[in-house]
Amino acid sequence: SGNDTVAAGCWPTSMVVAPDTTPSDLLDKPHLRVDERSKGTGAGDIYLTYTWFANNASVIQLVVCPANFNSILDCSNPRTVSHPNDANTQFSHIAVRPDGVVTISYVNFEVFSEPEGNPFVVEQSNIKLVTCTPNGAPNPPTCSLPSLVAQEMRPIPLQARIAEQGFPVATYPTHDQRFNPATGQYEEFVVWTRCATSGIFPVGNGKFFDWIQCPESKIVMSHSTGESGPAMNWSSPLPLDTGPHDQFFPWVRTDHDKNTVQVIYYSSENDRSGHLLQVMENEVVPGNYSSGTPQVLTKTQINPSADPILGDADPNFGDYIGMAAKNGHAYVHFTGTNFPQSFGGAVVSGQNNQLTSFTY
Repeated sequence: SGNDTVAAGCWPTSMVVAPDTTPSDLLDKPHLRVDERSKGTGAGDIYLTYTWFANNASVIQLVVCPANFNSILDCSNPRTVSHPNDANTQFSHIAVRPDGVVTISYVNFEVFSEPEGNPFVVEQSNIKLVTCTPNGAPNPPTCSLPSLVAQEMRPIPLQARIAEQGFPVATYPTHDQRFNPATGQYEEFVVWTRCATSGIFPVGNGKFFDWIQCPESKIVMSHSTGESGPAMNWSSPLPLDTGPHDQFFPWVRTDHDKNTVQVIYYSSENDRSGHLLQVMENEVVPGNYSSGTPQVLTKTQINPSADPILGDADPNFGDYIGMAAKNGHAYVHFTGTNFPQSFGGAVVSGQNNQLTSFTY
């Protein structure tokens, strides 16, 4: 309802699950998924990951809580799931298989140089996946060492821009899995944004124009044919959308009822100037490993610069969009400016959280 008092009544129990009292530390980009099973070890458990920045390094940490928690004592202590040698991690993403196995993807940026007066330069990013077996909260799951999904040689680094947009877009992997009845195993699908060319370069030195810029961004997808460790057998990355201009912020969810892998993302391919955005949908149908024909979900185009406060003067458009998919129906949550609202008697195209749905 937008009323804080009413909203507080919907969340009767709240607590800090990852306490950190060091002022210089930062806990960033949490992601949460629930084991939707009704029975079995870990059924109903809640998994939370985030990036912990401390001592000039960052790691991915995991906390698991039961469905009905009363205090932090009901949850596990935070544990690091990223590789011990990964010191520049970010963007964790969780998926829970129908059999309760938990998978966590993340990216480790390898920084090789930092030119004076310009943001850091990332030469490579390693996209990885961790597989965890549930033990039932508050016991943490048993997790494998990360499997290397891909060495991305054209990543878009943190705080970088793409040329036709004015806000940061980074290489942020998301994933989900589907069951293959022919092999009796689950297959993972990981998608991420990369720079389409190697021409990442610094731009300007002013207050608003001091960044690393990518000429054009594209989304690629890799899939596995195994379930864990080195035997996951990752494919070479395949393009998800070959349209012109930019595609970015992909999100993946599998409809386990139909065994269809759904991918959503932003694209400027239908704007001649390459600036106005639409939310797009693509899918991988059962038995296939490549995507189909992109479909437009938001026919009205989104102008990221339309917000008078958050436009090009203070570029910010988020880091991702979200989706839930089940039994042929999906809900998509995204940032939009395509429905202006009245503020103080004036119609303003501000940035808003928006929701749409589609069937397939």
